[in-house]
Amino acid sequence: MKISIIVPVLNERVFIEGTLTHLQKTLSILKGNAIGNWEVVVSDAGSTDGTLEAINKFIERNDSWIAITDPILKPSVGKTVRRGILKATGEVLLILPADTQLGSDGLKELWHVLQTGVECGGFLKQYSPSNSILRLYQSAQNLVRLKCFKHLVWTNGIFFKKALIESLDFPTIGFLEDVILSDFLRKVPTWRVLSTSITVSSRRYYPNRILKRILINLFIMFCYRTGIASPEQLKAIYS
Repeated sequence: MKISIIVPVLNERVFIEGTLTHLQKTLSILKGNAIGNWEVVVSDAGSTDGTLEAINKFIERNDSWIAITDPILKPSVGKTVRRGILKATGEVLLILPADTQLGSDGLKELWHVLQTGVECGGFLKQYSPSNSILRLYQSAQNLVRLKCFKHLVWTNGIFFKKALIESLDFPTIGFLEDVILSDFLRKVPTWRVLSTSITVSSRRYYPNRILKRILINLFIMFCYRTGIASPEQLKAIYS
């Protein structure tokens, strides 16, 4: 069973080198221990800030890494992910955003649970850097949103068998695409939250806007779930 790690990117020069370096080291550890069969697909939507140069350095060093770098018209994470999926050759897909890091324990756990019949799910989340408010927020997300309601977002490291989405018109509407995908996947009986945490950059919460961003996130989900506003309207609020 091959696992394709899809990294959607757009103007992530600040993060992409650290993310790919961490991923390279992690996969080297797993390869040295003969754990898993891994492929990396970096899907760039048209970066113009130097991100592509950083990506190309890693592609040159790794035979099992693939880069897609053609610009996307009106890019979104969903469109960027879908293009990566079309290029991926693995039976299982793991979405790893450019501002997240997942260590060898996380990928090792993913590999082992897939052998038990698990078909989709995600990881617990932890923010870095963090403080007491963010730790409380992440705990609420992990316990209530994730474990109780099976609600995943991109930064949970969503994974799924490719065969599951063959009947899905993969969401590319520009916003809340991860929520739409999550709503589809949580109907799968073998859905699972893994015990390992994925580390997520807290850049959207700093500096001095932690409570504001948390309230905006909650407001957006309330409006979406109640049908008060469309994803297109909510995107303007989130930006």
